[in-house]
Order: sequence, then structure tokens, then C-alpha cells
Amino acid sequence: MMFQLMSSQFKIFIREPGVLFWVFGFPILMAWVLGIAFSGDQPKEHIVALVGGSTQLEALVAQGRLSKTGPDLELKIEGLGNELVKLRPLEESEALSSLRRGNLELILEERAGELVYRFDPRSEAAKGVFLLLSRGLNQQAQTRPERVEVISAKGGRYIDFLIPGLMAMGVMNSCIWGIGWATIELRMKKLLRRMVATPMPRYALFMAQFFNRVLISSLETAILFFFAWMYFDITLQGSFALFLLLMLCGNLAFAGIAVLMASRTANTTVGSGLVNLVTMPMMILSGVFFSYHNFPEWSWPVLSHLPLSLLADGMRAIMHEGAGLAQVGVKMGLLVFTGLVTFWGGLKLFKWY
Repeated sequence: MMFQLMSSQFKIFIREPGVLFWVFGFPILMAWVLGIAFSGDQPKEHIVALVGGSTQLEALVAQGRLSKTGPDLELKIEGLGNELVKLRPLEESEALSSLRRGNLELILEERAGELVYRFDPRSEAAKGVFLLLSRGLNQQAQTRPERVEVISAKGGRYIDFLIPGLMAMGVMNSCIWGIGWATIELRMKKLLRRMVATPMPRYALFMAQFFNRVLISSLETAILFFFAWMYFDITLQGSFALFLLLMLCGNLAFAGIAVLMASRTANTTVGSGLVNLVTMPMMILSGVFFSYHNFPEWSWPVLSHLPLSLLADGMRAIMHEGAGLAQVGVKMGLLVFTGLVTFWGGLKLFKWY
């Protein structure tokens, strides 16, 4: 009898092609994506801002110990695998802005013959780049003086990068789970079949869910911001109204994706796979916990236009740089466009049962 039960359960499992993909295919797909990002024969590149130039580094270039490609100085670290540090000349304001956005982890400058490394030591990525660069330069010039200057000003810390990313991720999860997964559960439990007998149009169902998610995600964001303000002294530099408008655009984008995702799905296993397909790659690729500039440079134009990237980057710009509508308007427009297109597609494909 046990063998027959096992056989029946196995047949039920393989009867659903979608289940087979999420169980066996999706992990392979994720391994392939992350393998491209963090392995391979090409050197892993780290961007470091070089402020004010450096006579010591220019001397190493003249001696052939550092290579120069355009304005960048390049240093390949020996003995630690494929690691390449690019020292990019930037103005002070531009370097600090790039640091706030997560485009780089460390600033290097020369003061009175001494190389000064400026970074937030609480960022593991920044410490890693510092150790790589310090080791690489020590391989070239053993007597070079250096020191570390801790960045503790608001906007340049790792926590300043992390909090807006967590807020954006909260908006995404609120919509995907609160609209997408909830709709799949309603269909699976045959509750949508009952709703179709009422005069309620399908758009009313999703609009009610959308406004509910706006309220809940706003509350989640407010609580997280209050905690970050109390504990980490994080403040909002830009317009509060613009920040709320950006959040509304983000809710619209992810609500539309959730509607499209749940338009026909009636199996919770497939639904769970779809949720993971939407949320997991964006949590990894969209710069929530670390900048997407850690991925190969050819992928940046794609990753920066993912919905979660647009929302997180816009939030960071408003919170830490005081960005206005001119700076974040394009991101907001792309989020609205994504929401409208996916919402329209979801309504066209939607079935009650």
C-alpha cells in the first residue's frame, strides 16, 4: 500500500510541467545567472574614486607598474584570483554622490604625500576593496605611507544605502504577496468562482487590492523610516510629497506585475514558483543589499531598469541627495508604464476559475 501511495504522489507531481520547472529548472537558472555574475575568466572589477590625483600613482604608471586605460588607472591584484581595481579620477562632489548611490565603495586621495582611504568600515564590500587595493599597491611600492579615514557622515554609510533598498523591497513584497499570491489562493479555493456570479467587474477586485496595498506598504515604510531615523539618524533630504509619489508609482508597477502573474495561475506550487521568479532575482540583481555595479559592466543598463532598481535608486536619490522631479521623473515614468502595461495584460488574460 505504501508503494502505491508513493507511486500516485509521484504521478501527481510529474503531471504538472510547471511544477517540474520550478523544482528542477529554476535552481539551475539561478545558478547560471549568479555564476555569470560572480565567476568566469574575466577579472572582477572594483571601481575606486581617485580625488585630486596622486603623484605617487602617476609615478607607478611611469614605471610601468600601473596601467592606464583612458582616464582610469588599473591595478591587477596578484595572488588573489582575478581581481582588477580601477582608479577613476572624480571630483569630490561626484565621488561622494557615487558613494551614496552605491556605484563605488571607496574614495582614495593623496594628502601631503600620504594616500588616504575613505570608506565606511561597516560595509564588508568596502573593507574588501580596501584590503585588495592596499595589498596591490604594497606589491608595487613597499614604503608608501597610507591611512584610513572613516566615512561617518549621513548619506555615505552602508546603512544609508541599505534602508531605501529595504523600503523598495517591502513595496515589492507587499504587492506580489498581497495581490498576486492572494488572488492565486482565491482561485485555488474556488472563491473567485463565487465572485463571478456577482455584478463586480474584475478591475474592481484588483483596484481594491491595490489601494489596500498602498496603505499597508506606506505603513511599513513609515515604521522602517522611523526606526532608521531614531537608531541610525537617517533623514529625508528631498521632498516628502515626491517620495510618496514615487512610492505610489512603485506600488502601481508591482501591483500590475502581480495581476499579470496571478491572471491564470490556479496551482499554489506554480504560484509559489512565480512569486520566487519575480522577487528573488530582483532582490539579488536590483541593488537592495549591494550595488548592481558588482555585476559585469555589460549588465548595468539592464539591471538599472528593473522595477525594483528604479524604485530603490529613486528613493536613495530623494532621501540622500535631495533629488527633485527632474532627477527621478524618468524612473517614475518607467514604473507607471510598467504598471499600466502589466495591469492591462493581466486583465486581458484573467480568468475567474
